[in-house]
Amino acid sequence: MQTQIKQFSRLTIGVLTAFVLLQSCTEHVKEPPKDEKFAVTDSLISKLLIDTVRNPNNESDLSFSAKIAPNDETTAKIFPMVSGNVRSVQVKLGDRVTKGQVLATMGSAEMAGFDKEAISSSAELRNAARSMKLAEDLYKSGLSSARDVEEAKNNYLIKQAEAKRSKAVLNLNGGSPNGTYTMKSPISGFVIEK
Repeated sequence: MQTQIKQFSRLTIGVLTAFVLLQSCTEHVKEPPKDEKFAVTDSLISKLLIDTVRNPNNESDLSFSAKIAPNDETTAKIFPMVSGNVRSVQVKLGDRVTKGQVLATMGSAEMAGFDKEAISSSAELRNAARSMKLAEDLYKSGLSSARDVEEAKNNYLIKQAEAKRSKAVLNLNGGSPNGTYTMKSPISGFVIEK
């Protein structure tokens, strides 16, 4: 009986060994990993800590040798159209300005002269209009000649042209009625020089 147990155990060990050897010789095909999206649960969200990313080493300065200069094609150098004294400057170096923004105001005798010419020519135009109307009325009533009416009309047209010219000169030079000249920015940009 003992020999039968020994033979049975040898047979069992032999079968198990053969089984193990046969199993190790077969090729196991692994399944490719599935694309499962990670889902954050409510309990995980309550445990999450959110913080700002910071650079632990702030010494990342780089040194270059260069010259910084403005682009001359996009730079506007501004000069006053008239002479005078600066009363106020509204901008400083480095300020951002927009097109049409007031940069400075000046008191100018030339501007006062342009203003005087505009007022004077406007008054002369009104007088010429009255003279023309009077000449037409006198002509209608027979107390004046057609030549007088024609002269009054020509004088009115001359005064009208003079008033238009003087107003255009005033507007071209800033258009201020109180003898001040206003310098405005022709483009948007930054003040880089005073």
